[in-house]
Amino acid sequence: MPDGITILIADSRRLPLTESYDTVLSLLPDAEKQRAERYLRQEDRVRCAVGAFLIRHSISQTAGCANSLSGVRIARTEYGKPYAEGCHDLYFSLSHSGSMIVYTQASQEIGIDVEEIHDTDISDFSGFLNGQERKRIAAADDPLTEFYRIWTVKESFAKKEGTGLSLFEKENADIDYDNGQVLFRRTKSAVKTILLDRHILSVCTDGDMPAVVPCLISPDEWEKMLSSALTQMRYRSSHGAH
Repeated sequence: MPDGITILIADSRRLPLTESYDTVLSLLPDAEKQRAERYLRQEDRVRCAVGAFLIRHSISQTAGCANSLSGVRIARTEYGKPYAEGCHDLYFSLSHSGSMIVYTQASQEIGIDVEEIHDTDISDFSGFLNGQERKRIAAADDPLTEFYRIWTVKESFAKKEGTGLSLFEKENADIDYDNGQVLFRRTKSAVKTILLDRHILSVCTDGDMPAVVPCLISPDEWEKMLSSALTQMRYRSSHGAH
């Protein structure tokens, strides 16, 4: 894989994700179809299915990993962090909130979190924040955005580590929000935060932050992604592939 961090963003305000749901579902393995269908709300089913599709499509496009969606094998660590079996030096992370489903892929450990910025009673999350973070929020010109920045930074770091937010209850991570750095167990991670149309996303990776390339998927690109996956599926079906 080339150096750098790729970020794909599927925004339901730009793309016909709900209208594409049945097509996307048909492209997924049975276990992932069932996982999506278990959600009660249609919007949650769409997010789940589209997220699974983005993972498989992106990995299948990576040289040396797989040549079709069905050839991508997703497994999980003991802590539940997903990874692609047989794809060395390929790491990914997925998040969704509001209208955005966000996928990132890199050649080193990676974590991403996106949150829609909406009115929130920040006091409800006081247990999630330490004293320094509460002071940062109180002093900020836009306390709500600063709260969500802190939230996504911590979430992206926890997802990169693969242990979830409970990490912060057990150990201390020294987060430098001004310089986008996290020091944890004497190891440095880098964080980059992007504000995009009432959503905020943070991406975290080991070491220094390489180039970050965010890509809002266009309607034409979405159609091509689906068409390519359908063509692959039909070809494999007609040739007896499993």
